[in-house]
Amino acid sequence: MGVNKKVFFYISLFLLILISHHFFELRVLRDTAGFEYLRFLVLTVVFLISIPHFFKYSGGFTFPVKLISVSIMFSVFMANYSWGQSIMDGLKTTMQYMPWVFMFFLLYLNPKIKDLENFFLVMGVIYIVLYFYQFVFYETKIFGWDNAVTKARGTIRVVLPGGGSFFLLTFLALTNFTQKKNPRWLWTLLTVLGLVIPIMQATRQFIASVLFIYVFHFIKAKKPGAKIVAFVIFISALIVYNYSDYK
Repeated sequence: MGVNKKVFFYISLFLLILISHHFFELRVLRDTAGFEYLRFLVLTVVFLISIPHFFKYSGGFTFPVKLISVSIMFSVFMANYSWGQSIMDGLKTTMQYMPWVFMFFLLYLNPKIKDLENFFLVMGVIYIVLYFYQFVFYETKIFGWDNAVTKARGTIRVVLPGGGSFFLLTFLALTNFTQKKNPRWLWTLLTVLGLVIPIMQATRQFIASVLFIYVFHFIKAKKPGAKIVAFVIFISALIVYNYSDYK
């Protein structure tokens, strides 16, 4: 892609992620009917430009994505058959999950992996900044649903919507950290935050999922020091879990 096309592509991708995440459920937009229509329209366009490339690619991670996408679409017709939900209502409900098929449009455009990594580095950092901003000013609910920002379980719980960008950044940072890529300080910081933030959110599913991937990743590493890190992470998590109020 040329420079102008590349800039346009990443601006469009940035807006797509924001819109699909409902701007991290920014509360001033949450109840705006016009924005819901805009969101549905944008996601529908994304679906329509992606679906022609759905069957063109195979191998790698394409089969699981195809299986998930087909399952989502199948649910629209099953809801219609099971309890009479209209096809249009089903599409309105499920379209927010259909950006899965955007992967095939990305395969068609074939952007550079390094550019995508840098892009999601920026998106993940934006999520982290918004998370800590909402954490500090938790008394003023800026993002999320009514129960997304609460003071419970012995901590201030901030479950900021749009966590996909954060987890993608976490795994990117973890990989670059273990491969000792530069800048080392950045990947070290992001790897630590990738474990700390789920613990701060006090949600068992998040903690267990991230913990499993961290431990598995370090155990798979060839160096003995990495296995020690995995053991320390595992024991530390057990201690936190045992002496916490997490439910």
